[in-house]
Amino acid sequence: MTVGDGSVWVANGGDQTLVRVDPAAKQVIDRIGLSRIPTQLAYGRGALWVASAIGDRGVVLGVDPRSRAVVASDTVRFGAGSE
Repeated sequence: MTVGDGSVWVANGGDQTLVRVDPAAKQVIDRIGLSRIPTQLAYGRGALWVASAIGDRGVVLGVDPRSRAVVASDTVRFGAGSE
């Protein structure tokens, strides 16, 4: 979960989405499909940053909350042997 752009954002691994919650109204106002399981979230520079990992490979996605689009994507390796 993270906070940004006036909303609370929650990663939902079950349906592979980001859920946008209006904290004042206390209700879900949007759901953005990712086609992968989000494991960590952060908000900065006007975008949501979503990490998703399988094994020793991961993907970091930048999501524009206004257009609901993935605007950046990068594959990363981690763990033993990654450089």
